[in-house]
Amino acid sequence: MKRMYLFSLCFFLACFLCVKSYAQNIFPATGSVGIGTATPLAKVEIDGGNLLVKNLLNANDSSAVMVAQAIQNAGHATFGTSIRSITENAGANIYGMQFFTQASYLTGQTEKLRILGNGNVGIGITTPATKLAVNGTITTKEVVVQTSGWPD
Repeated sequence: MKRMYLFSLCFFLACFLCVKSYAQNIFPATGSVGIGTATPLAKVEIDGGNLLVKNLLNANDSSAVMVAQAIQNAGHATFGTSIRSITENAGANIYGMQFFTQASYLTGQTEKLRILGNGNVGIGITTPATKLAVNGTITTKEVVVQTSGWPD
């Protein structure tokens, strides 16, 4: 009986030490969370991996926040900026990205830039029909138009 108890105790300690030495998720007293690191440099740090957020319905024109920044003021519970994923076509699995900002906590967020699944980019427009569509005035130092040498 004593041998069984001693064996069980040794087995438990060996398992505990193995798990402890190979642990990947760290929750230090600083309040930060480290996944794959014992010394996170931000509130949440993932070292050597990716972050997958599954919060988007697969329905046309549904949009979900992926990354957001909110102001730290109890009187104003709004996001300051956010990057969102949007389902363009659920049946064909076509997805885009949206970028939102807000001029004031009184106005709320508005979409400023969208990248469609086909690579078209819209600034101030949500349905860009070309690689770059801008709804507004553009200021530039120089524009070069080249009609040859481009692949079709």
